[in-house]
Amino acid sequence: MICNSYGDLFLEYLLPIIKDRLSDNKNTDNNHRCVAEVISGIIRGAKHWSYEKTVKLYNELIPIIREALNNITSETDMYWGTCFATASEGTDPKRQYWLHEVMN
Repeated sequence: MICNSYGDLFLEYLLPIIKDRLSDNKNTDNNHRCVAEVISGIIRGAKHWSYEKTVKLYNELIPIIREALNNITSETDMYWGTCFATASEGTDPKRQYWLHEVMN
């Protein structure tokens, strides 16, 4: 709801935390769950953002999502599946083409 209500105002604070959690090798399961849920919320909140804000967001999130998918384990795959399903729910697939390209 933060990104839905406040736009990209908090991204500069959230993205470094997300990157730190993914690079931390301790509690991998918990870190992946946290990152997956936050990313899902950010993507859902960006549903009605302007094109410029959306492109900026995608440019920041694509490397993070790729890193997460490269480090996925059998314990964390369910978190990412839920993340992508929740993020895509009720959104025009044309607005999220980038997410589908990342997962290919």
